[in-house]
Amino acid sequence: MNLPKGNPLFEEEQLSSNDIRQLTSNLKNNKNFVGYILYDLEDYSGSKCKVVVFYTEGLIKATIDMSSYPFRMSQENNVLNKFIYGKLKSVKVSAYLLPLRILNVMLNIHLFRENLKFADFTKAKFNEFLTKMKKESYYAIMEISARGTTHVLVMDNGEFVYNSLSDKCGLMILTNEKAIDDFISLVKNNGCKLSMMGASKADMEKTAQIVARMQACEAILSIKPESGIFASKDVKVDEDIYKKWTTSNNKKEIEIELVHFLGDPIAAVKCSPGKKLGAKYIVMSQDKIKQLNLQGIEKILVRPVLW
Repeated sequence: MNLPKGNPLFEEEQLSSNDIRQLTSNLKNNKNFVGYILYDLEDYSGSKCKVVVFYTEGLIKATIDMSSYPFRMSQENNVLNKFIYGKLKSVKVSAYLLPLRILNVMLNIHLFRENLKFADFTKAKFNEFLTKMKKESYYAIMEISARGTTHVLVMDNGEFVYNSLSDKCGLMILTNEKAIDDFISLVKNNGCKLSMMGASKADMEKTAQIVARMQACEAILSIKPESGIFASKDVKVDEDIYKKWTTSNNKKEIEIELVHFLGDPIAAVKCSPGKKLGAKYIVMSQDKIKQLNLQGIEKILVRPVLW
């Protein structure tokens, strides 16, 4: 599902890289902007992707790559990097204002792990699910359709939040408590189709710990091609790095994720330790480099898969 829209400042405007630099500069000087900028871009392989940058009071709070679910935190310069690397002339950009409480929920979308798509809920099933969400202090973004009406609902710590900045409804976030109560009553009495991304408070805390461990283990390594008849099929890192990763992962064998400098995940591959490879290198065969489409790339972000 897409992110809920707040109050639009503009939507799907075609902007050049210079326009984006100017927009970024303006937002950093705008203490009143609380919301997000949505960029329709391309990843390193040319596939379409979306990157969202969240702002509060002139500060970038998070950049999140929405290429695949679960979403991932990304680098602040991801947008312009994609622009330059992809040789794009312009991209579609949208900007939305949001109440701070809703924005804070959306800042956690990289910690969401539950994902429903157009799931059918009977009256009883929805009531049971809603009770669970309130009891377990859920953070969630939901798109619910019932009796020909569709709305977006945002839940913060088990409570529904309304968009106090807008007097519009539609597919935007509902605007007051009565509107939410009326719509929930309609759903409770009729059932619904529900799309949702979210997590309970306890699950989010666990995921945040794993993400922190993963980030602590990240390393930017130079790709060192291995050739000859003794070239290994495995991707290798120095045994000291490998030992650190296995300790963090509580596993004897690990899988690592390779990430393009644009912030795009490339692949998860099995990794083995090597002696005296050096702490700055990741070693792989020419065949593996070709298979992963890494020709011409000198450095890559590497992190252990901890999930």
